[in-house]
Amino acid sequence: MTRRQRIDDLTRLVMPEQPALSPDGSQIVYVLRASDTDADAEVRALWRVGVRDGEPRQLTRGQADVAPAWSPDGSKIAFLRAQDGPPQIWLLPAAGGEPEKLTTLPLGAGAPLWSPDGSKLAFAAPVDQHAGADDDDRARARRAGAPIETDRLDYQADGAGLLRTIRKHLHVLELDTRQCRQVTSGAWHAGDPAWSPGSDSSRSPRRLHRTLT
Repeated sequence: MTRRQRIDDLTRLVMPEQPALSPDGSQIVYVLRASDTDADAEVRALWRVGVRDGEPRQLTRGQADVAPAWSPDGSKIAFLRAQDGPPQIWLLPAAGGEPEKLTTLPLGAGAPLWSPDGSKLAFAAPVDQHAGADDDDRARARRAGAPIETDRLDYQADGAGLLRTIRKHLHVLELDTRQCRQVTSGAWHAGDPAWSPGSDSSRSPRRLHRTLT
């Protein structure tokens, strides 16, 4: 006997999202979104399933794992995890295992994009233009409470609030050395990067989508 749905049923729903197809086309890694009613929060973890057969298998057990990206050779998966702070880039063996944290940026990282040769990850991330090398939480809080002066309309953004001195810029992470460097700067926002098709380990992402602010 069937019954009508109730409002409580909504918290029992799990939804797949953000599918990423493996380079050989045989596997899909995706984000499975569920609800944690006790914490009043959504939980996202990475799962993997075969394209033609096989049972879905959970790869990660974080609370906020998103944006999976396969390495060109299909051996690794880069993704974003928010854990005790803003989202950072992590690296996971495609076969499963313990993920490794790759970035520790103060304001977090954006969705990773592999270079064609698999030696780098490019991503856009927020940067505080007035931050110093030795900034601490107290300095950041003091700056966040300072008066706002702007000569443009887009001084705030949905989901981010007041932008103040924060701008989104392109970063590149070298996987061999684990060194992360900021490759654009200025009082404008860089969009998500794109690698040129023939990029090798000595070349940078092909283009940036920029919005002046």
